[in-house]
Formats: sequence, C-alpha cells, structure tokens
Amino acid sequence: MRKLLVANRGEIACRVMRSCASRGIGTVAIYSAVDEGCFHTRLADESVFLGGVGGEGYLRGDSILEIAKARGCDGIHPGYGFLSENEEFADLVEEAGLEWVGPPSGAIKLMGDKIESRKCALSAGVPVVPGSSGVDEVHVKEEAGKIGYPLLIKASAGGGGRGMRLVEREEDVEVLYGEAVRESEGAFGDGSVFLERYIRSSRHVEVQVVGDKGGDVMAWGVRECSLQRRHQKVIEEAPSLAVRDSVVTRMSESAVMLAREVGYFSAGTVEFIVDDAGEYYFLEMNTRLQVEHPVTEEVYGVDLVGLMLDVAEGKRLKDMGYSQGGVKADGWCFEARICAEDAIRGFIPSFGVLDRCVFPEERRDDELRVRVDTGVEEGDSISMYYDTMVAKLIVWSRDRDRALSELKKALDSTVLRGVNVNVGFLSRLLTLDAVREGKMTTDTIGDVLSGDVLLSCGEDLRVAFFGATLKVLEGRERRMGRDCPTRYGLRWKIGGEDLGGDTGISVEDVDGELKRMMWGGIGGEYAYGCEVGGRWDLGEVLLRVDVEGKEWVFRVSEEGEYWKLEHCGWEMEFVLIPERACGVLKYMIEREEEEEECFVISPIPGVVKKVMVREGEEVEEGMVVCVVEAMKMENSLRTEKRGRVKEVYVHEGETIGRDHKLVWVE
Repeated sequence: MRKLLVANRGEIACRVMRSCASRGIGTVAIYSAVDEGCFHTRLADESVFLGGVGGEGYLRGDSILEIAKARGCDGIHPGYGFLSENEEFADLVEEAGLEWVGPPSGAIKLMGDKIESRKCALSAGVPVVPGSSGVDEVHVKEEAGKIGYPLLIKASAGGGGRGMRLVEREEDVEVLYGEAVRESEGAFGDGSVFLERYIRSSRHVEVQVVGDKGGDVMAWGVRECSLQRRHQKVIEEAPSLAVRDSVVTRMSESAVMLAREVGYFSAGTVEFIVDDAGEYYFLEMNTRLQVEHPVTEEVYGVDLVGLMLDVAEGKRLKDMGYSQGGVKADGWCFEARICAEDAIRGFIPSFGVLDRCVFPEERRDDELRVRVDTGVEEGDSISMYYDTMVAKLIVWSRDRDRALSELKKALDSTVLRGVNVNVGFLSRLLTLDAVREGKMTTDTIGDVLSGDVLLSCGEDLRVAFFGATLKVLEGRERRMGRDCPTRYGLRWKIGGEDLGGDTGISVEDVDGELKRMMWGGIGGEYAYGCEVGGRWDLGEVLLRVDVEGKEWVFRVSEEGEYWKLEHCGWEMEFVLIPERACGVLKYMIEREEEEEECFVISPIPGVVKKVMVREGEEVEEGMVVCVVEAMKMENSLRTEKRGRVKEVYVHEGETIGRDHKLVWVE
C-alpha cells in the first residue's frame, strides 16, 4: 500500500496517519468547512475539502470514494465513528478496487445490529445478558415488566452510550424509551431499540481480537472499562483485576469463537459484562478499532493500526510471527479520555478555541511510557458538531500502582484553556479507594457523584492551597523587583463557597526557598502553620509547591483582581491583600446576588429536540422540561423548582445558543 485515505478526523485520523508514516505510506485527509486547517489536515501529506459544515460531510461515502480514486489511493481506513461500521460503504470501497482497512461487510452488518449479534453469540455458545428482541412504543412497558427493573433500553444500531437509557422504575420507561429512540435516530439513522437486564455493580471487560483473511483469529488479552459516565467510558486499563486468569482464558475463547462464527478479520472488540460472582455475559461486538486500543498496544507490544493495514493487504497472522501462545502481558497501562465537558454540571459539553494547550512530555523507556494521542494543538477549535473528546493520556509502567500514580501526574500537568474540560475530574477519580484498589464497577462514578464524595476538599489540600498562595505572591513581587512581605492577607473561596473568609498570613525564612507559614484570623493569633518550598514565576501555567514534604501541582491563572488555583477539579479563588489593608477587610462586604426567578436556561448551544411542557402546566422539581442535542448527545434539562409553567420560549427543531432561556417556571 502506497497511499491511504483516512475517512475520519481528529484524534483517530492522526493516530492512523502516524502508523502510516512509520511504514512509508502516504496519507490523504478529508475535512469539512469547520475543520479547515485543523490538526489532522496539517499532519496528512494531502488534504481535500469534503463539503458540509460538520459531521454530515464525513458520511458522504460516494464523495469520499471519488476523492480516494482521484488522489490515487490504494485503500481507505475509516477510523472509528462515521463510516467505520457502515457495511454498504465497505462494499463500495472493495467494488472500486481499493483496500478496505476493516472487517468484512457481512460481519459489520451482523454485529452492527445488536439484536442479531445476540443471536450470533448464542449460536456460538457465548453467554448473553437476558433481554428482549426489538420492542416498540406500544409494547415497551409490557416487555419491560417481563424482564424486570432496573433495565437498559439500548439502540440496536448504537454504540458509545448513544441511544441508551437506564430505567429504574416502570413510570419512567415510556419517557426514556422516547429519548433513546430519538437519540438513536439522530446518531445512527435507525431508531430501533431493545431491552436488556441491567446488572448492578458489574464490571465492563472486553477482549481485543484480530483476525486475518485466512480464517485465523487471535485474542490480545482483556481491557477493563468499568469507569463510565452516561454509559461512556472514561478511564480504561489493561490488563484487568476484575477477572481471574482462568476467566480471561474463557472470555478470550468466547470472543474468538464469536469472531469465527461471523467470518471476522481485521481488528475488533468483543465486550462483556462481569457480575459480582465473576460470571461474564456478552454485550456487543464493535467491528472497528476502539478508542481505548492504546492500552492493549502498550501492554502487548503491538501496533493494532499496523496490523489492520497488514491484514487488509492479505498477510496472515502466523506468517507475521503471531501465535496465541505468544501473547503475553508486559506491565500495566491506563488511558484517560480528556473531553470538553463540565463534569460538575452534569458533563455538559463545551466548545470554543483552545487558547492554551499544554500536554505532559511524552516518554518511552523500560520503566515508564507516557503517550498523548490527540487531534488538537493550541489555537484549534472544539466544535459543537462532533464528539467531545479532545485527547487521550496513556501511561504504561511495570506495575499498576506506578502506572496509576504516573497517570495522575500526567493529568495534573495538563493545561487546556478556552473550554471546560474534565481533566480535574479524571485526576480526582484516581484518588478513590475503589479505583486505587481496582474494585470499581460501572456504577462507581454515579455513586460517588450522587454521594458528593468528589465535592469535599480535604484539610491537606486546603493547607496546600494556602502554601501555593505564598508562591504566587513571591512570583508577583519578584517580577516587580520587590522583596516578598512577611505578612499578607487573603480573601478566599473554594468551590464558590466562602469556607474560610478572611485570613492573615505570617511568613518566615527557613532555608533558601523554604518558608514557614503561619495563618489565622485577621488581626488575631496565628493558629496553623506549615513549611512551603518551591518556586513559581509569573506567567507560568503550572505551579509546583512542596508543602510539608509533599509535592502538589496547581494550575494557576489571573482573572482581574482574583487569582485562581486549581487541583483535581477543586478551585480556590483568592485576592492577595497587603498587610496595611488587612485592618479594613471587615468593611469590604461582598455584594450578594439577588435571587433570580426560576428560568430553565440551556448551558450549551445546540438544537431543541423535544419540549416536554406547555404553558400553564404544573411541574415538579427535577422534571425534564426540554431536551437539547449537542455533540451528538441529548441533554435533558430540568426545572429546579416546583411550580407552574408561565412561558415556553423555544420550539422543537430550533437552534439555540448558550444561556438561551427555555422555560419560565413561577
């Protein structure tokens, strides 16, 4: 293969292009109007305008095929998403005499229909989760009653959590059925859904398979993907503590049997649910490369994109030196998905321009590997037309504990500004006992959010925040050519709540950059203290400070009179007060915001998919009043008070901006 068209964009397009570059294969990128000049077009050898504003352009299989032929391409790699699981496009590529770098169209069709894939799994002797075949609006409540609650409504053509809803009680099933159908129609062009029993406290474990065109299929171990929100994976790892070696062997054999059942070749993934008794059940087979494939690559020393290229050219696994007995895990690897979303506000998507973009330095040696897979650079835009993922941080080490701690360091060293990102949330997740001990389940994130576990700032972090303010002060005064004062005051907040009010601080030199801080009430005695080391210079985006012998990393920014420090999603806003002004702080009363009337306001731009209420209707607190679609996801917006709908400001199908008023409840 001499030249390949990559029928995708963003991170996965860049990933495919890097494998091609290592093999001397030329690449052709395609792009829509909003993607002109973006990272994947700059990385490719050639780039061609595809047409369309957003994602619709990447779905024009006939146009893509014409571009590939006009540019002299030998093959097409679809990445994931868009056309990667479109059997008709796969057939068109092969009929045109080009190599389709993916599985056979027949397997795509069978496994792409979740109802049919369940039948294939049963035929291959693979255990499946109890559930139903397709269900319609008339019979959904009846079928749900047979399965029992809780249950999942799942899109037959779906994946990535789209078109999926968890139903806890009978009275919600019809509303959630409608949401799942609409989201499935929007994402996949197919609104058919089915029902499946929801197994609580389950683990999500998947098997990576690769088959060749000669009928050989191999399994490359398992991945743990239990940390999920909205049924979408957040952090993955390989191997997994969820299953014993004997179960891994059985799962791998089941995955290979299913792949052979459907005549599979190329890379694919068979996903399983593991219950608390250690039994596993088939969920689905993804007939494409997975987002989380890098953890398998790092642990098993394989280039999965390269293998896909080899298989497409007709090479046999055994001829390339691969055998099932030779697949051995080496070390442990984690991947964290960095997404443009606000985790604290229900993971609502965020878009804008990345005016600052700092990733950790990549590293590859025998003890530690740090890898960044991304499709953006500083100055690039995050668009409302696509998925929210910005980058993936992948960290490998010899043992799980080291890999986990190094992933946290990598996350803490990542700075992305211009959009809201989930970096702090991901870092905080890694501190949970369930994650550190490898005991997380698919319910872990939901449980900790509902229990406010992630909202409590510990005393050690609060002390570190205070220590960091000293380094900010030193950096500012150094830039001004002044000595750091021995006394200063703070007016501070953490998490938007006034937790400590005004604080006075006294500073003493200990040794060089090591200082002794004491603090307490303004004008009173200093009741607390710590030793603080480190140096920060004005303008740096990361502040590293040593507090009582422990290193902390903060993101730092200046916003008017306020400074902001952020660590693991916790934010401290503070004003540095000169000693001479501390005495009048008590007279500096902040203005309280007047309580607004209850308007339901969209936190994101998007399209109004559904208006659930009418003027004059009585509503309960927490009731869904509107559904807004953005970045391929439906977002249910709820009222925060009980009352009567006074006015509805939008209609279905309307495109709205951020902070647009939707409904007025009085």
